[in-house]
Amino acid sequence: MLPFSMFFGTFAWSFVFVSLPFYILKMSTVDAAATLRWTGWILGISSLVTMVTAPFSARLFGERHPKRSFILTQLLQGGGFFLMAAARSLPELFFSRMLLGFMGPVIATTLLAWMPPGALYLVLAGMGLLVVPLLAGLSGPGGIPREARS
Repeated sequence: MLPFSMFFGTFAWSFVFVSLPFYILKMSTVDAAATLRWTGWILGISSLVTMVTAPFSARLFGERHPKRSFILTQLLQGGGFFLMAAARSLPELFFSRMLLGFMGPVIATTLLAWMPPGALYLVLAGMGLLVVPLLAGLSGPGGIPREARS
């Protein structure tokens, strides 16, 4: 059960960041500038809530039963993604993303408390193998298109 929840949670987050701006654009009923502001807030609110709630939410939920907390958090994340799909307005989408922000610190704490150090290092190394080539490609000579730089 745990590997499946980890896979689907990671896949869902990756898919969201790629497709969400297009979803917001299609859903928006306001002008282009307001849509751009909504896009920024909707994409950024999860990280903001995670940062603000990390000091206390991780301790409240993740330390006692880390495995159970991790699985429960993954299930709640699935519910959050369902709310995102069911949202019919930008404020509803914003609220569902805000709720998803509460899950981040709990997942991090449970992974640190539950996974053996070797497995955690393997996960972090795998993330590095994915992120470093992407950053190198974007910062290389032909990485960022000229139109996006100006």
